[in-house]
Parts: sequence; C-alpha cells; structure tokens
Amino acid sequence: MNEKEILGTIIVAAVPLLCSFYILIKPIITLNTSIAELNISIDALRNELSTHNIRINKHSEEIDCLKVMTSSHEARISNLEKRKGE
Repeated sequence: MNEKEILGTIIVAAVPLLCSFYILIKPIITLNTSIAELNISIDALRNELSTHNIRINKHSEEIDCLKVMTSSHEARISNLEKRKGE
C-alpha cells in the first residue's frame, strides 16, 4: 500500500465516522437546548406564581377585613331593629 491508498482509506473511513458522530451528537445538542428553554419557562412560571400568591394573600386580608366590617354592621342593624321594635 502506498501513501495515496492509505490517505484514501483514512478519508473513506473518516467521512462515515464523522457523519455518525454528527447523527449522534445533534439530537443531544437539540435536547440540551430544549431543556435550557424549559428551565427558563419554569423560572418564569415560578415568578408568576409567586406574584399571584402575593396578590391572593393581599385579597384574602382585604376579604377578612370586609368580613369584620360586615359583622359589625350586622350587629348595628340588629341593635337598631331591636330598638325600633320596643
């Protein structure tokens, strides 16, 4: 075998090897990209959830205050109705 035959054999062997490498690596790179995008989306959803929880807690406190005010008004109305009936 001379140098040209050896070089030709190496090139013929290297092309399918490189193609195989590309075929195996490309899905892994795509998967890593997809995982990174999903992580970013999950972080955004966590931030939104945190914001929603803060708003819900604030509204719950407002509702509790309104319940106290309502019970106070109901007591006043009952008291007025009792006085009117006397």
